[in-house]
Amino acid sequence: MSKHFKKYALLLIAGVVICSVSCKKDSKGDGEGEVTDFIINAKNIIIDGNDNNVAVVKAIMFNKQYYEDEPIATGTYENGGFKLALPFTIDSSYLDEAFKLGGNWWYVNNPNVKVGEIYIFAYDEADNKIGWFVHAENRKMGANYVYADRSVTITETYFLSEYDYNKTITFDLSLKKGWNVVYSIEEVDDDYYYYNCTLTTKKPSGVTLKWSYHG
Repeated sequence: MSKHFKKYALLLIAGVVICSVSCKKDSKGDGEGEVTDFIINAKNIIIDGNDNNVAVVKAIMFNKQYYEDEPIATGTYENGGFKLALPFTIDSSYLDEAFKLGGNWWYVNNPNVKVGEIYIFAYDEADNKIGWFVHAENRKMGANYVYADRSVTITETYFLSEYDYNKTITFDLSLKKGWNVVYSIEEVDDDYYYYNCTLTTKKPSGVTLKWSYHG
């Protein structure tokens, strides 16, 4: 997974946690490599490394009560793909306050919203973590699944300049209650003199997301 995507996706939340509620509703039309409302169906995965020992795929969230990564969904890795059924609901006690950065609130129309996001990891038959999966077009355009306990809109731009590093982070999010796809679009120069990142729920036009494995 892109280091920048992981880093700045975390700006959405102060921490994420898990609930073991089972998914009770499937989504419609989960086509090749498409992430739908509750089902992640990944096919024809691009391999970066070696997937010979991958047996199980888990959607992971952070349990802040026990300070541990724990699975909220588990699937079998077979025929170069996997399917995960995400929990239909996640208990609010396992989510965290949203959109804090340095103690400041972004503009939100519902400041009580709580959110969490998943990371997807690969495990061998002995349950050892051996890699991870990414849903992206390239290293500068990726997507992740974010759960919100209520609907919320976030529209804000954050600027930061430190040393010779200039950073701009733009939030253009309209989250519904439940699972949402959040896209991360990055722009960076060769010397990392500037870095721009946009987090949005609007899928960029002309973009084809593909699943890839890194291990």
